[in-house]
Amino acid sequence: MINIFRGYVRTKDKKPIQKFKDVDTLLSLEEASEFDEYAGILNDEYVVMDVDDKVEADKTFDLIKHLGLNCKVVQTSRGKHFIFKKNEDLHLKGTTKNINALGITFDIRIGVNQYIVVKYKGVVREVLQDFDESRPID
Repeated sequence: MINIFRGYVRTKDKKPIQKFKDVDTLLSLEEASEFDEYAGILNDEYVVMDVDDKVEADKTFDLIKHLGLNCKVVQTSRGKHFIFKKNEDLHLKGTTKNINALGITFDIRIGVNQYIVVKYKGVVREVLQDFDESRPID
């Protein structure tokens, strides 16, 4: 199983309520899953493209399926998270309100001090497409 997180933190209304920057000890998945809401802290190998507009997120997912990209796709309350392997040439920090060549607005979460909500209001977010571990991750 591919683990994109270095650990987990409790959240409230999608905001962390415990420190995770420069912290060695984070919650395990087993510990975090006891709470109604928590987020995963990304490890440095992965990048998340967060598309909050439902129509744009659906278009992005259709394109990913059409191209056969090996990434993880998670349904969010407003759109979708698209999780890819970080390119070794990518040295950005997380940014918001980016617009790609297709006109789709998205946020980027990258690096060890970025998080994504995994469970919100007692419900674990649905994985729509998981990594195919038999081939390289895009």
